[in-house]
Amino acid sequence: EFLRNPTEDVKREALASFIDRTGNAATRFATCMSCARELYVEDMQKVFVDELPKRYLLTPIVRHQAQVLVHSALLDPTSISCEEGRPQGPICRECLEDLQVGNVPVHSLVNGLWVGPVPDVLSILNLPERLLVALYFPAVYVLKLY
Repeated sequence: EFLRNPTEDVKREALASFIDRTGNAATRFATCMSCARELYVEDMQKVFVDELPKRYLLTPIVRHQAQVLVHSALLDPTSISCEEGRPQGPICRECLEDLQVGNVPVHSLVNGLWVGPVPDVLSILNLPERLLVALYFPAVYVLKLY
């Protein structure tokens, strides 16, 4: 039994499972309407905006004139679409669970993470120019612990 060659059925099942887990459908991304993070579609749920639990938690306390509110909630407008005349969009599990419990989602735009649209003058800059005008210089250090 040990080290016996797999049967053709086992090979077919393994190949089908591999294709299901690495195909286009499994690796598709979407943007969460609450936190604007790009995540796998399978980690999200499509929800109508007016059916969001405790939607009032997504209402900004201090409103900026450039913010676009949908049903009084600060959401990512690029991830929202209309179906049946009602706005809907994907929301990640983390944000949805926080809303169901009654907490403001940690990564939500309303939690101080909304930065607004990038001005046209800055959007055309290349990377060296962006680094020159940036207030902070982002740096990443990768350490190997073994």
